[in-house]
Amino acid sequence: MISFPADCRKVEILTTTLTKNVSCIKTDKQSRSLGDLLCLLFEPFFSNGSYGYRPGRSAQQAIRKVKTYAGQGYGHAVEIDLSKYFDTLNQSFF
Repeated sequence: MISFPADCRKVEILTTTLTKNVSCIKTDKQSRSLGDLLCLLFEPFFSNGSYGYRPGRSAQQAIRKVKTYAGQGYGHAVEIDLSKYFDTLNQSFF
């Protein structure tokens, strides 16, 4: 069951460089729990060669994997950044 957080009181902490907003701890815990659940559900569908934003994977591991493939004779590596693609989607639809 998914529950939506109640309204939180906004607290501003003034620092020398910026203002920080502190959100509700309960909301943060719910967000992390939902994120963990989504990872469990969708992780099996990702390619084994995918490293971006995946738990337990890092950019350093991706570089080592590319070096391994290069040692096996592969000559090209492909990097895809989908972040700009999402800017083209009709946000009012969602």
